[in-house]
Amino acid sequence: MANKRVKKFVFYTIFQCEEEEKYLSDMAREGYHLVEPGLFLYTFEEGEPKEITYRLDYDAYKKEDRLEYLQMIKDYGWEYLRDFVGYMYFRKKGGFEDTSIFSNDMERANLLKNVLKKRLGWILLLLLIFGLLNLFTQGSSSHSLAGAVITVITPMVIAILFFCILFFLSQYRKWDKNKDKTR
Repeated sequence: MANKRVKKFVFYTIFQCEEEEKYLSDMAREGYHLVEPGLFLYTFEEGEPKEITYRLDYDAYKKEDRLEYLQMIKDYGWEYLRDFVGYMYFRKKGGFEDTSIFSNDMERANLLKNVLKKRLGWILLLLLIFGLLNLFTQGSSSHSLAGAVITVITPMVIAILFFCILFFLSQYRKWDKNKDKTR
């Protein structure tokens, strides 16, 4: 008999890897094991409560490097689950504090840098599109609704971009300080 599957509504930003990892590990301790991550809806399979650590890594690897990386992770005892929106999900039996796929905080900071580099291009492209649309719809009475929508969306896109950059910088500085302490 197959175990029951449960869906849970969960929201994490692209910069909240640690919080997401802890949530998934906590769910495993309650007997819910990740089957499939989703945009806001995660699928879990009910089972025995277990000490399982989940880790995320951002897939910034070329195809040949990716296969080598996945083999290395497997050699260290990690199980590769799946990819979702650029992230690779891994799990390993054991408590949250004693396992890491990153050897230091700078590797974790590099994960954020890779995320930001890949996502920043799309955010900047959206900003450019909305900025141009805003420019072309100003003063046009036939596009007043479109102009109003663009006028509202453009500052929102700028705010999101600003938030992402500030968050990245704060996380990067935190891990950079920890790097000096571990030497």
